[in-house]
Amino acid sequence: MKKILIVVCSIVLVFTSLHSESGMTSKEVLGYQVLNPRVNRNFALEKFVQDKGLILSFWMPSCIPCKAEMPALQKFISTDEGKGINLVFLSTDMSQVDEVNTFIDSSSIPSRYFYEDVDLKLSIQFKANISVPLIVLFRKSDLRYCSLPRDEKHNFDKNPNAMDLLRVEILEFLKGGKCPLDSAVKSKK
Repeated sequence: MKKILIVVCSIVLVFTSLHSESGMTSKEVLGYQVLNPRVNRNFALEKFVQDKGLILSFWMPSCIPCKAEMPALQKFISTDEGKGINLVFLSTDMSQVDEVNTFIDSSSIPSRYFYEDVDLKLSIQFKANISVPLIVLFRKSDLRYCSLPRDEKHNFDKNPNAMDLLRVEILEFLKGGKCPLDSAVKSKK
């Protein structure tokens, strides 16, 4: 029985990695429609790529680190350094719609930042359905995107300097620098 379970898990992992390697191009990702639950309307992600780019933060209501970094990201884009960068918090768990709405209602973060990945296509593309929090950056100048690393030094619960590190990485990439995870940089137009 154990051997069968191991084989099945291996097949699922191989299929998942093959699916995500073929992946979506930057143009396809930016054309993807996300739902704003407050106005019940879809928007293409490309609408959110401003002068410098977009921070796409995947989250779910049960993820404590996700909710811990939200106010810091929102505060960052409201600074002079963050000017011209837009922010979207994308919920990856459509089974928790009530919890999402409760969090939005109780949060000090304006609801215009919250959207839903209704068919989970982006969550699967970036493997956010199995690993949140996850931040993906989109650079406007050349339509490149980059997934930021999620390790101990990026953990808001364990490192009080996590936002400083994220801020530096975000600004470096959006100004044309390389992605902290070189293998994660995509430039398929």
